[in-house]
Amino acid sequence: AEEVERLHKIYFDYDSYELREESRTYLTSIVSILNRVPEAKISIDGHASQEGSRWYNERLAYRRAKAVADYLVEQGVDADRVIVVGHGSLVPNEENVNGELSLDRRVEVKVVEESETQK
Repeated sequence: AEEVERLHKIYFDYDSYELREESRTYLTSIVSILNRVPEAKISIDGHASQEGSRWYNERLAYRRAKAVADYLVEQGVDADRVIVVGHGSLVPNEENVNGELSLDRRVEVKVVEESETQK
């Protein structure tokens, strides 16, 4: 289903892994998608901008993804349905054509079919 495969991006402030209020609202809509598609799992990929060391960015990116995962679990999503990955600054935002660092400070949430996670 189109809605299941759509990619959702959640942005963060500089050097932060705190969820913004608008992110919480957005994530609530993802919870309702997951409630309608019980066989789906969710992949949460954290990212950071190029500022700072590689080690620091990997930790920050993971913490961002974990903050999103924790929120979803708090909202009733089974933790077994959530995959958390931190990429650090290795994967710039493909939509970022102007090199705007704030666009790289993000978590990408993708709802995946059960079968995709078993490949």
